[in-house]
Amino acid sequence: MVIPSDQGMVRILLLAMVVVGCCCGRVFLIGGALSPNNTDVYNALAKTVPGRTPTPGNCSEDWAVTTCPRIAVVTSAAANSADGDEAYSVDMTGSPSYHTQFLQFGMAPLHVTAHVDNYLQATDQGTTEGKRNYEILMQADIIFFNGGDQSRHSRTWLLDDGGCNAIFCSLISRYRISQVVWSGTSAGNAIMSNPTFGEGIPYGHIYFSNSVGLAPKKVNDGAVNGSGLSDTRNGTKGLQYTDNGGFISGFPAISSIYESDSHFDARGRLVRIVPDMKQLNKTYAFGVDEDTAFFLDNNEGRVYGTNGVFFVDVSNATFPKTEYFTAKGVRVSYMSQGDRFSLNGNIITSSKPEITTPYYTNYTDSADIAAAYECTKLLTRLVDQKAQTNYGRTKVPSGYPSNAPRFELAFTKDSQTKGYYLNKKYTAVQAIINIGVLPARSLVGLHKRA
Repeated sequence: MVIPSDQGMVRILLLAMVVVGCCCGRVFLIGGALSPNNTDVYNALAKTVPGRTPTPGNCSEDWAVTTCPRIAVVTSAAANSADGDEAYSVDMTGSPSYHTQFLQFGMAPLHVTAHVDNYLQATDQGTTEGKRNYEILMQADIIFFNGGDQSRHSRTWLLDDGGCNAIFCSLISRYRISQVVWSGTSAGNAIMSNPTFGEGIPYGHIYFSNSVGLAPKKVNDGAVNGSGLSDTRNGTKGLQYTDNGGFISGFPAISSIYESDSHFDARGRLVRIVPDMKQLNKTYAFGVDEDTAFFLDNNEGRVYGTNGVFFVDVSNATFPKTEYFTAKGVRVSYMSQGDRFSLNGNIITSSKPEITTPYYTNYTDSADIAAAYECTKLLTRLVDQKAQTNYGRTKVPSGYPSNAPRFELAFTKDSQTKGYYLNKKYTAVQAIINIGVLPARSLVGLHKRA
């Protein structure tokens, strides 16, 4: 293997790839809250490595001789090295360690010990620890980034200007020629797009979008005792701090026009991702649900696990200039287990039968669209009902001004909208979502009947 020695040349190459919007790597995105018994996801991850044989419970951890997939476990989203070491090696009741979990599913794990409190020595090839971490990352078949706070991933592996440190530049070079699979759960998923964003709540993101927007954060905000992705521009005692969020340099794992998010509909994040995409100048986004994974093998994707993956497309959307955020013409799709996705045209393919005769007659609305899996319900019901539109409204959380609005999401179908169903799993393709604003004290009924 040839390892680039000129960090500057690697960074020039990465910049060129971002400019052309290239997606040329293999990334396994996990939505967080992954069950230790989710065999569909773990087995799929283990099988991403050709020429290696997953051997559950019987893998040698000697990478010189093992025939199992070699997985480097990076715990740099932890608050410090002690917490990262514990996550890797200490089993809790109902929550096995990363070491135990990956061995159970036939992978050979080794721990990368770089964190926000020791990254200077742990990513320096001139130290014993840094050399060991470098060797692990250069030999691994899979790099797994843990959950926690993605700004800590940034602080550990990126320079203050957002560029990669020497070890990470070499790892990016391996990734770009498909020598290694990158994977991550929760924050480890979110870090895969550049920039990455987070903190706050969905209502806070959409409420503040047109006034102050997301806070631009520096890499060193992810340091020990740093402010992370919190919006501290107006102090640390108001709604802007608790409910809004920020963005920071992330990893170049997917094309620059795509964003990735985790815990997606479990936390009602469709409400926040559309305004955030506008500010971050993203055209497309993947929202991966909990206990679910989305494997992008260069330009081809597939869904694994319990729930679904949202695909959000704002390429033809408009954003009227109003006091609060509004949007028209957002296209949203929903994929579930086994569905495939091609980045060449953003085409979804499902093996489920197409819905030609809707099962339901009436609409389905939601009075709390940011609650868990309400968007999933409205979107999947839309493609299996005769009614053309479902409406969902946000609630106004406590602490907001009396004139704070409710936001309304209209889920509508047209000739491009398709639905598929099999064994209690739905696929919904190309629904339209329009986002509007209702006065705080509006008494209009939830569904706008003709």
